[in-house]
Amino acid sequence: MASMMPSRRGFRILVIVGFLLGIAGMVDTVFPSLLPSDARALFDAAKTKPVETYWKFMATLSVVFSLAQLVAIVGVILFRRWGRHAYTILTVGGILLLPFYQVLIASGFSSMFGAASTVVAGMVITLMYLPPVREFFW
Repeated sequence: MASMMPSRRGFRILVIVGFLLGIAGMVDTVFPSLLPSDARALFDAAKTKPVETYWKFMATLSVVFSLAQLVAIVGVILFRRWGRHAYTILTVGGILLLPFYQVLIASGFSSMFGAASTVVAGMVITLMYLPPVREFFW
């Protein structure tokens, strides 16, 4: 009978699945046709000239957060204690950053993948701090 204890391999797979779901959540940028044309027009209208600098700042901040999250994911996959803390802080920070985007328009697919990624991130954070997975970190 197989053991019900989480394995290192299973945990790593969960972390990678969460990362891939997050990437899939950006499907609208790759396939803008998923958004109806009137929704795209509304989004473009919200990006008025005075706010353009703000949008650039938020885009830059998003890139920095994404790169830092990637480093944290590597730390988690390698079971480093710093990776566990960085992953948690960056995940919560990324969620708290969402209201500052002002206008978000997403397709159903993008929303589905983004929500699934958030659920998996919650699972990863929970497992990282509970036994037996927390014993894997050093």
